[in-house]
Amino acid sequence: MTDEEYTAAVDSGTYSNFIHDKAGYGLAQWTFHTRKQALLSYAHEKCASIGSLEMQLEFLWKELQGYRSVIGTLKTAGSVRAASDAVLLGYERPADQSGDMQKRRAGYGEAYYKKYAAGQQTGETEEKPQTAAGTPFKVRVDILDLNIRTGAGTEYTKTGEHAGRGVFTITEVKEGKGSTAGWGKLKSGAGWISLDHAVRL
Repeated sequence: MTDEEYTAAVDSGTYSNFIHDKAGYGLAQWTFHTRKQALLSYAHEKCASIGSLEMQLEFLWKELQGYRSVIGTLKTAGSVRAASDAVLLGYERPADQSGDMQKRRAGYGEAYYKKYAAGQQTGETEEKPQTAAGTPFKVRVDILDLNIRTGAGTEYTKTGEHAGRGVFTITEVKEGKGSTAGWGKLKSGAGWISLDHAVRL
Protein backbone atom coordinates (compact mmCIF):
# COMPACT_ATOMS: atom_id res chain seq x y z
CA MET A 1 0.00 0.00 0.00
CA THR A 2 1.03 3.60 -0.52
CA ASP A 3 1.20 5.89 2.52
CA GLU A 4 -2.16 7.39 1.53
CA GLU A 5 -3.79 3.96 1.10
CA TYR A 6 -2.37 2.78 4.44
CA THR A 7 -3.72 5.84 6.27
CA ALA A 8 -7.14 5.53 4.62
CA ALA A 9 -7.32 1.84 5.52
CA VAL A 10 -6.48 2.54 9.17
CA ASP A 11 -9.03 5.36 9.30
CA SER A 12 -11.78 3.22 7.78
CA GLY A 13 -10.98 0.20 9.90
CA THR A 14 -10.36 -2.09 6.92
CA TYR A 15 -6.77 -2.48 8.12
CA SER A 16 -6.79 -3.72 11.71
CA ASN A 17 -3.11 -4.44 12.36
CA PHE A 18 -1.93 -0.83 12.78
CA ILE A 19 -1.02 -1.33 16.43
CA HIS A 20 1.07 -4.48 16.00
CA ASP A 21 2.53 -4.23 12.49
CA LYS A 22 5.82 -2.68 13.78
CA ALA A 23 5.75 -0.09 10.99
CA GLY A 24 6.95 3.37 12.00
CA TYR A 25 4.21 5.92 11.42
CA GLY A 26 3.81 9.67 11.67
CA LEU A 27 5.97 12.59 12.81
CA ALA A 28 7.83 10.58 15.44
CA GLN A 29 7.69 7.32 13.47
CA TRP A 30 5.74 5.71 16.30
CA THR A 31 6.47 1.96 16.14
CA PHE A 32 6.08 0.26 19.53
CA HIS A 33 2.59 -1.17 19.97
CA THR A 34 1.67 0.73 23.15
CA ARG A 35 2.60 4.06 21.58
CA LYS A 36 0.74 3.28 18.34
CA GLN A 37 -2.28 2.26 20.40
CA ALA A 38 -2.14 5.56 22.26
CA LEU A 39 -1.80 7.48 18.98
CA LEU A 40 -4.77 5.65 17.43
CA SER A 41 -6.89 6.17 20.54
CA TYR A 42 -6.06 9.89 20.55
CA ALA A 43 -7.04 10.17 16.88
CA HIS A 44 -10.37 8.51 17.64
CA GLU A 45 -10.86 10.79 20.65
CA LYS A 46 -10.32 13.82 18.42
CA CYS A 47 -12.43 12.35 15.57
CA ALA A 48 -9.40 12.95 13.34
CA SER A 49 -7.57 10.99 10.69
CA ILE A 50 -4.56 9.08 11.96
CA GLY A 51 -2.63 11.11 9.40
CA SER A 52 -3.78 14.53 10.66
CA LEU A 53 -0.75 16.76 11.23
CA GLU A 54 -2.53 18.84 13.87
CA MET A 55 -3.64 15.73 15.76
CA GLN A 56 -0.14 14.25 15.65
CA LEU A 57 1.41 17.48 16.90
CA GLU A 58 -1.03 17.58 19.82
CA PHE A 59 -0.37 13.92 20.62
CA LEU A 60 3.40 14.39 20.37
CA TRP A 61 3.30 17.31 22.80
CA LYS A 62 1.03 15.37 25.16
CA GLU A 63 3.29 12.31 25.02
CA LEU A 64 6.41 14.41 25.57
CA GLN A 65 5.08 15.45 28.98
CA GLY A 66 5.98 11.95 30.16
CA TYR A 67 9.61 12.48 29.11
CA ARG A 68 10.63 15.08 31.67
CA SER A 69 14.36 14.79 31.08
CA VAL A 70 13.84 15.40 27.35
CA ILE A 71 11.61 18.42 28.04
CA GLY A 72 14.20 19.73 30.48
CA THR A 73 16.97 19.42 27.89
CA LEU A 74 14.86 21.08 25.19
CA LYS A 75 14.22 24.06 27.47
CA THR A 76 17.90 24.57 28.27
CA ALA A 77 19.73 23.23 25.20
CA GLY A 78 22.48 25.51 23.99
CA SER A 79 22.71 23.96 20.55
CA VAL A 80 20.60 22.27 17.90
CA ARG A 81 22.69 19.12 18.34
CA ALA A 82 21.90 18.91 22.06
CA ALA A 83 18.17 19.28 21.41
CA SER A 84 18.26 16.86 18.48
CA ASP A 85 20.12 14.19 20.45
CA ALA A 86 17.68 14.52 23.35
CA VAL A 87 14.72 13.81 21.08
CA LEU A 88 16.49 11.07 19.14
CA LEU A 89 17.92 9.18 22.12
CA GLY A 90 15.39 9.97 24.82
CA TYR A 91 12.07 10.22 23.00
CA GLU A 92 11.98 8.66 19.53
CA ARG A 93 14.58 5.97 20.28
CA PRO A 94 14.85 4.48 16.77
CA ALA A 95 16.79 1.32 16.02
CA ASP A 96 19.67 3.36 14.58
CA GLN A 97 21.05 5.62 17.30
CA SER A 98 24.59 5.64 15.96
CA GLY A 99 26.89 8.65 15.98
CA ASP A 100 26.39 9.02 12.24
CA MET A 101 22.61 9.11 12.68
CA GLN A 102 22.91 11.65 15.48
CA LYS A 103 25.07 13.85 13.25
CA ARG A 104 22.70 13.49 10.29
CA ARG A 105 19.61 14.28 12.35
CA ALA A 106 21.26 17.32 13.91
CA GLY A 107 22.22 18.45 10.41
CA TYR A 108 18.58 18.41 9.35
CA GLY A 109 17.64 20.40 12.44
CA GLU A 110 20.45 22.89 11.88
CA ALA A 111 19.27 23.51 8.31
CA TYR A 112 15.73 24.29 9.46
CA TYR A 113 17.00 26.38 12.37
CA LYS A 114 19.04 28.52 9.98
CA LYS A 115 16.10 28.79 7.60
CA TYR A 116 13.50 29.88 10.14
CA ALA A 117 15.63 31.57 12.80
CA ALA A 118 17.80 33.62 10.42
CA GLY A 119 18.47 37.02 11.97
CA GLN A 120 16.97 36.03 15.32
CA GLN A 121 20.40 35.78 16.98
CA THR A 122 21.91 38.96 15.52
CA GLY A 123 20.34 41.40 17.95
CA GLU A 124 17.53 42.33 15.61
CA THR A 125 14.42 43.27 17.57
CA GLU A 126 12.10 44.28 14.79
CA GLU A 127 8.81 42.47 15.13
CA LYS A 128 7.13 41.33 11.97
CA PRO A 129 3.37 41.10 12.34
CA GLN A 130 1.83 37.93 11.00
CA THR A 131 -1.44 37.93 9.17
CA ALA A 132 -4.32 39.06 11.32
CA ALA A 133 -6.62 36.58 9.61
CA GLY A 134 -8.06 34.10 12.06
CA THR A 135 -7.59 36.22 15.18
CA PRO A 136 -8.76 36.15 17.83
CA PHE A 137 -8.43 32.42 18.51
CA LYS A 138 -8.10 30.15 21.52
CA VAL A 139 -5.08 28.08 22.53
CA ARG A 140 -4.55 25.41 25.15
CA VAL A 141 -1.46 25.49 27.36
CA ASP A 142 -0.46 22.26 29.09
CA ILE A 143 2.56 23.43 31.08
CA LEU A 144 2.59 25.25 34.42
CA ASP A 145 5.52 27.63 33.92
CA LEU A 146 4.91 29.34 30.56
CA ASN A 147 6.37 32.83 31.01
CA ILE A 148 4.38 35.91 30.08
CA ARG A 149 6.52 38.69 28.58
CA THR A 150 5.94 42.38 28.04
CA GLY A 151 6.49 42.04 24.29
CA ALA A 152 6.81 39.55 21.45
CA GLY A 153 10.28 38.11 22.00
CA THR A 154 12.70 36.81 24.59
CA GLU A 155 14.47 40.17 24.61
CA TYR A 156 11.41 41.57 26.38
CA THR A 157 11.27 41.26 30.14
CA LYS A 158 9.20 38.66 31.92
CA THR A 159 6.21 40.03 33.76
CA GLY A 160 6.78 37.62 36.62
CA GLU A 161 3.50 35.88 35.88
CA HIS A 162 2.91 32.51 34.21
CA ALA A 163 0.08 31.50 31.92
CA GLY A 164 -0.27 28.11 33.61
CA ARG A 165 -2.45 25.33 32.29
CA GLY A 166 -5.69 26.30 30.64
CA VAL A 167 -7.35 27.83 27.60
CA PHE A 168 -6.47 31.38 26.57
CA THR A 169 -7.64 33.79 23.87
CA ILE A 170 -4.99 35.23 21.55
CA THR A 171 -5.82 38.57 19.94
CA GLU A 172 -2.62 39.23 17.97
CA VAL A 173 0.33 37.22 16.69
CA LYS A 174 3.85 38.48 15.94
CA GLU A 175 7.15 36.91 15.03
CA GLY A 176 9.88 37.42 17.58
CA LYS A 177 13.12 36.14 18.99
CA GLY A 178 12.97 32.80 20.80
CA SER A 179 9.81 31.32 19.30
CA THR A 180 9.36 29.37 16.08
CA ALA A 181 5.56 29.54 16.08
CA GLY A 182 5.42 33.21 17.00
CA TRP A 183 4.21 35.16 20.02
CA GLY A 184 0.58 35.53 20.98
CA LYS A 185 -0.91 38.52 22.80
CA LEU A 186 -3.23 37.47 25.62
CA LYS A 187 -6.72 38.94 25.54
CA SER A 188 -6.46 39.63 29.25
CA GLY A 189 -3.74 42.19 28.55
CA ALA A 190 -1.28 40.34 30.77
CA GLY A 191 1.30 40.19 27.98
CA TRP A 192 2.67 37.82 25.34
CA ILE A 193 3.31 34.07 25.36
CA SER A 194 5.36 31.84 23.07
CA LEU A 195 3.02 29.84 20.84
CA ASP A 196 5.62 27.07 20.69
CA HIS A 197 4.08 25.85 23.94
CA ALA A 198 0.42 26.27 23.01
CA VAL A 199 -1.97 24.19 20.92
CA ARG A 200 -4.43 26.11 18.78
CA LEU A 201 -8.03 24.99 19.31
